[in-house]
Amino acid sequence: MVADPRPSDSLWASLLLGLASVVVALGAAELTLRAFLPIGQQSYRLDEELLFEPRPDSARFFVHRPGQTPRFVIASVNSQGFRGPELRVPRPARRVVVFGDSFIHAEYAALEDTFASQLERQLVEGAEALEVVNAGVRSYGPDQALLRMQRTVDLLEPDLVVFAVYSGNDYGDPIRNKLFRIGQDGGLERRRPSLAPALREQFEQRPLERLALAGLLRAAKRAGKLRLRALHGDTAPPSLD
Repeated sequence: MVADPRPSDSLWASLLLGLASVVVALGAAELTLRAFLPIGQQSYRLDEELLFEPRPDSARFFVHRPGQTPRFVIASVNSQGFRGPELRVPRPARRVVVFGDSFIHAEYAALEDTFASQLERQLVEGAEALEVVNAGVRSYGPDQALLRMQRTVDLLEPDLVVFAVYSGNDYGDPIRNKLFRIGQDGGLERRRPSLAPALREQFEQRPLERLALAGLLRAAKRAGKLRLRALHGDTAPPSLD
């Protein structure tokens, strides 16, 4: 008698059961990551007025070189689009809002090490209840920070605004962004430029890239590159791709 070369029904059932188990396990891992380590989705989105802005309810996973502390940073953005926890409810007696670029946003630093958090600790000590909101955005120029301040001032109702300007690169941002120009009367004139298609593509993600598991794999890839470079004495950080 010649054996039937085709797989038996029980073998197909085992394969399908194994595949279903893998899918369920990956789905559970994805949901768990989204709940406790919400990375993967693009942390910025296009904006017709500001060119781009932080995406609410998002997080960015940053990996530092070996030997740096902390090694890993999760920079979360709340539902209003500001780094850190949700705005306090009810509103505290005093609220300070800090606008600026990456030196304020500081998505590469632990939340407690950011300027806004340190300022809050210094001001709250021995004083009445106070909240400092981190409204900084990476790569913003003073022109974008100004527009963001105008947009959010009614929501935040600040008692004091700190507007941070970094002389190292902020002078070039208004030229590159072209959000304002000097009018014939010598005053600022608002312009509404649009991003080039190549820049717009940087804010788009393929469906698989939106998965938290994919974000974790990208972070692991970067960590591996950093570890290999450190072993070979190369301290330059690798690209994020």
